Amino acid sequence: MYLIIIVPFLFSFILILRNRKNQAVSLFNITILGLSTYVMAHYFTNSNHSSFIAAILYNHFTPLYLIIGPCFYLFILIKLKIINGVRKIDLLHFIPSLIYLISIIPYFLVPWTEKVNLVQEIYTNPEIQEHININMFFFPKFNYVFRMLHFITYCTISLRLIQLKIKTTPPHNKVQLISLKKITTIFISLTIIYFIHIIVILVGGVYQTTFLNIIIYLDLILFVGLIFEIIKYPELLFSYKKFKSSYIQNSPFYLREVDKNLIPKSTYINIEAKINNMKKNRDLLIHPDTNFDVFANEINENKYHIRLYLKYNGLSFMKLKNEIRVQEAIKYLESEDRLKLDYIAKKCGFNSPSNFYKIFKNITGYTPSEYEDKLSKNN
Repeated sequence: MYLIIIVPFLFSFILILRNRKNQAVSLFNITILGLSTYVMAHYFTNSNHSSFIAAILYNHFTPLYLIIGPCFYLFILIKLKIINGVRKIDLLHFIPSLIYLISIIPYFLVPWTEKVNLVQEIYTNPEIQEHININMFFFPKFNYVFRMLHFITYCTISLRLIQLKIKTTPPHNKVQLISLKKITTIFISLTIIYFIHIIVILVGGVYQTTFLNIIIYLDLILFVGLIFEIIKYPELLFSYKKFKSSYIQNSPFYLREVDKNLIPKSTYINIEAKINNMKKNRDLLIHPDTNFDVFANEINENKYHIRLYLKYNGLSFMKLKNEIRVQEAIKYLESEDRLKLDYIAKKCGFNSPSNFYKIFKNITGYTPSEYEDKLSKNN
């Protein structure tokens, strides 16, 4: 149990030090560090396992708890390309944390033995927290409520931004957004559970009940789920320099900007015109034998410039080809003739029905059959 609780804290602390030059990665790691501290404080203060660790965690880290909301929000803004990095004005988000740091300065000066005795007394009688004077400005209940609302507000705004982005993003580009949505939802759930735990303790006056044990284990399950979600995309925690380029190029979190000026203006215009023409006259892109070389020969421009053009517009050759083939398939599905799906797949250049179904669903969010049913209901 100790390892599950302590390792994420130590791991995220090391990652902050090693990736401090990468703003997005650092912001996310600070969020994980803060949540790990929350979980540790939750566990050790509410159990009698270690008064020493509980005394370290109790009240000292309140300013950190008020940093994690803004850090996660700024991380989301960077990942959604709303901002390129932290701006001076964004420092205003950290004013509450600064105020709390000032408010607990007297507590830092309390002798260590008194702090250890204090957490032992709190464990024996949780209700005394309401009468402990450890903050110059705020009462204990206000601290708990404000911390919860502060973090949930930032997470809720972040979740809203992610959902709006999902609505305007094609299904095959939503991997990053869906992962961010899951992580944000877990953050909100952890915070609500933590708040319920505190309220039950303050009202009931005891730490050891079956209900509270269930809450603690639910907290840990969510935290482990969060770790597994992050493990799927380790580039959230590490700088891109730590990975092979082949892995990063395929990562949904890798969104390197391409400089449009690298392509001569006349070349860019010509490539754009040729590709737009191919989108109207789809035969070349639909043909199963059309590969990148055939595609590039038709455009008759430098392959390097063609690839840059595609990347600048968020495309690759295969992505463009699949989108055109799916558009053609939709044309057949929406026609009055009830054609067999295998026939449509062949006519649109797919080498197998299963490949057709997979690519169609990735792009539209529906299988061809589901799309047909949807059309029937609409009609």
